[in-house]
Amino acid sequence: MTAAVVLLDGLGKIWNLPNTILGLSLGVLTLPFGGRLGFGHNAVEFMECPLMDRFAPCGAITLGNVILYGRHAYGLAEHERVHTLQGQFIGPAYLPLNVIGMALSLLSWPVKRLRRPGCGPFHGRLNFMEGHPAKDGLYPGRRP
Repeated sequence: MTAAVVLLDGLGKIWNLPNTILGLSLGVLTLPFGGRLGFGHNAVEFMECPLMDRFAPCGAITLGNVILYGRHAYGLAEHERVHTLQGQFIGPAYLPLNVIGMALSLLSWPVKRLRRPGCGPFHGRLNFMEGHPAKDGLYPGRRP
């Protein structure tokens, strides 16, 4: 990596710091309940986080440069890494833009699909922060 890339990466991580602090706070809370700490994919990673499977339909969530995984979600690491880069680029606007994207997706999700397993209504076609899972290959083997 060139010095310029390292500098931009560092500045991006500083710009993303408010989101990262939130992610670290949540991640540390999982440790006494079975969560495991690791590093990779441009993030501090918390694996096997309790309740992540219940509250994150796809099993993982990214907050800043922190990724929290459910029990069997480590296969989403490359997808979640993209969210760390989004956060480094848009900084504090990352979380509000995610909420807007999820709301748009939820509003466009057919009611009959709410009962299907998978990533649920927050990863639909109108969530500009996620892309279209089947079309963009964000979730191999899954169809919306």
